[in-house]
Amino acid sequence: MRRTPESTPCQGRSEFTSDDRDVLLRVAMVCFHCPVRVACREGAEARGESFGVWGGKVFARESRPPGRPRRSVCAKGLHDLTDPAAVHVGPSGGQCRACRRAASNAAKTRKRLCECGTWVSSGNQGAHRRTGLHARRMLAEAGEGGE
Repeated sequence: MRRTPESTPCQGRSEFTSDDRDVLLRVAMVCFHCPVRVACREGAEARGESFGVWGGKVFARESRPPGRPRRSVCAKGLHDLTDPAAVHVGPSGGQCRACRRAASNAAKTRKRLCECGTWVSSGNQGAHRRTGLHARRMLAEAGEGGE
């Protein structure tokens, strides 16, 4: 619990320990005219506060466990993940929206191509390969379908 003079702006306000980061950013502006702002922030840093606004600084809980660094690029190394709007954190880890969307579109394309016979499953670990006219003729000659 904070021990501050009665005249501080945070006295009796629960928004300073909210779990919502947007609320924390908004109430951090209130601290800039506080007479004990520097001492409040230094005390919070010394105590290792994990959340809330202390002396105008936002202490937010991390979504990843300590010691595990956040990835800065997607698994394919194509997209930047430092923008919070670009990050998707799921059970398997972080993946940017662009990669997730590309994977979804590729799956839909494979499904459409399988339906029209231009995409064949190779049988090896569920891998797929796109077949051209030559490959379809070879499959037809072998009696496995195709043209």
